[in-house]
Amino acid sequence: MRFTGQQLNGWPVYWHGQLGTTFAGRSELLGETQKRTLWFAGLAAEWRFSPRWSALFQYDAHSALLSADLAALSRPTGMLSMALRWRLAPEWWIEFGFSEDAVVESAPILPFCWVPLLPGA
Repeated sequence: MRFTGQQLNGWPVYWHGQLGTTFAGRSELLGETQKRTLWFAGLAAEWRFSPRWSALFQYDAHSALLSADLAALSRPTGMLSMALRWRLAPEWWIEFGFSEDAVVESAPILPFCWVPLLPGA
């Protein structure tokens, strides 16, 4: 299930969310430790504080992948991401951001990124 839309009172805030489940196939390598029914969820907001700039906030989570003693794979994951989006022209923008694991040691440690987004990409 997905939703997206602008804040109801007309503010320059846009919301995006998703919630779902997936059913994984069997893995001989993982055996009985593999969890087969997995959930995922995400919530994001974009605040357009000027015609060329937006602040982006996103939280993503998913269920544990294993029922084993591997901490990074046997606990649910939560990841918080924040970025600034600069619009150079219509359909041309660059994002500067970083992510952090909100559930400690469940996701990569503080990756930074910049992403150029071009027309048709």
